[in-house]
Amino acid sequence: AKGFVEVPRTPDLPLPRVEIANLREVSKENEDLILYNYNNGMLYLIEQKRLRIRETMELHRFPFDRQLVKIIMKIADWNFYEWQSSIERPALVKNDHHWNDMAVVATSDETAWKLELAEWTARNNDSGVVCAIVHGLTRTASYYVYNFILVLFLLVEVSFSTYVIDPKDFAARSGITITLLLTVVAFKLVMSTLVPKVSYQTVLDLNMIMSLTFICLIILENFVVAHSSLDDPDIIDNIEYIFYITVNSIWVLGNLILMSGAWFGCFLASWPRVKKNDKVTKFLYA
Repeated sequence: AKGFVEVPRTPDLPLPRVEIANLREVSKENEDLILYNYNNGMLYLIEQKRLRIRETMELHRFPFDRQLVKIIMKIADWNFYEWQSSIERPALVKNDHHWNDMAVVATSDETAWKLELAEWTARNNDSGVVCAIVHGLTRTASYYVYNFILVLFLLVEVSFSTYVIDPKDFAARSGITITLLLTVVAFKLVMSTLVPKVSYQTVLDLNMIMSLTFICLIILENFVVAHSSLDDPDIIDNIEYIFYITVNSIWVLGNLILMSGAWFGCFLASWPRVKKNDKVTKFLYA
């Protein structure tokens, strides 16, 4: 580039010692490049690396969650007020986030995540500068809506078909509902291998629990009606009609709210709230 000349790396060059605090694995894409700008007398260190970093995710809203992925750098023996003048705010260019003197390219599976936020922040500590390059990722929930939530909705809906079977024939009704219950349990076991394992309940877990609850509620109602002392078919039919219409309406309405909220992003936490709940980011932005 005009005004730049490449210089060799030597021990006396005043280059910062950068340590990535949350690094898991690193590999170099190309050799480091050091450029000298004879117009302003500045040295530019260009490093291209592929990083795997450790990050703690907050998954209470999963799969409608947002995550902050941070590259935390410790730069020893440098003062932030000297260092910050050489770095400009990031600009979004073709889905990659570039800095003038430091370039960070964030790549992710476009079908799983959407890159929505790019910021950097830094502060001094006793040994130098702590800097974080923060990328905000929003999970694309459509995979989980179509393959989990919608499938569970349909399985529970099928269980309401027992309404057309004779209320006193509990064996015929339970043959359908218990089969569907076991199907949902098996689906739960398969689903557990495809979603993050956490010690608390996520939105997807709660949806699974509600599916099991509604099927169990139908089984319980079928048992009570079949073994009740009521013999008048009209009274039994009215009780059944009210129960099935009420419970099915609640189930359908709840799933409409869930799917509509997923479509319009109503369940996503705001970025300020995500930052507030992230302890590391909260420290860096303090």
